[in-house]
Amino acid sequence: MTSSQKRLIESLGSRISKAKAIELSSEVAGDTTFSAEVIDLLKTGNSKEVYNILWALRSLQPSELQRFKSLPQIILELFRKFPFEEGILRDGVGLLQILDISEDFQGEVFDLCFGFLQDNSKPIAVKAFSMTVCYNLAKKHPELLKELEIQIKDLLLIQGHIFPAIFSRGNAILQRINRHLRR
Repeated sequence: MTSSQKRLIESLGSRISKAKAIELSSEVAGDTTFSAEVIDLLKTGNSKEVYNILWALRSLQPSELQRFKSLPQIILELFRKFPFEEGILRDGVGLLQILDISEDFQGEVFDLCFGFLQDNSKPIAVKAFSMTVCYNLAKKHPELLKELEIQIKDLLLIQGHIFPAIFSRGNAILQRINRHLRR
């Protein structure tokens, strides 16, 4: 590990800047040994370290994230470990939007994100990201599209007029669902 990488790891104990998050993601993308250490810390770290790592990973390109095949499983574990950490929840679901989720975890991820859509206490970003996660999975399992459509319509009815993120994401996904259902 380089001295620069060591300093980055040491900085994860407190809130890092966007520039540091981008620097961390660049190091993860460019060095497989370092990325393995970061993923290990993601599994074992405290809530601040985990939040900072997830935030940095969101700066990676989808193709770079695909190297981490176990990331969806790790994220599910983090949700169980830190159920009330909104930053971990937001960035974890944000990553799930663009990750390729293996067949083994698709049902669990769909159920979890669908539950986030139903839970009025969840942050708006988590709900918006969850719509995308659920839609991506429902495309692979078309029998879920109608159920997702009903849930998004309910969410739009309750929160769509208050939160622009819910309104725009919900309507965009409903259009995509309609295209799939009308085929």
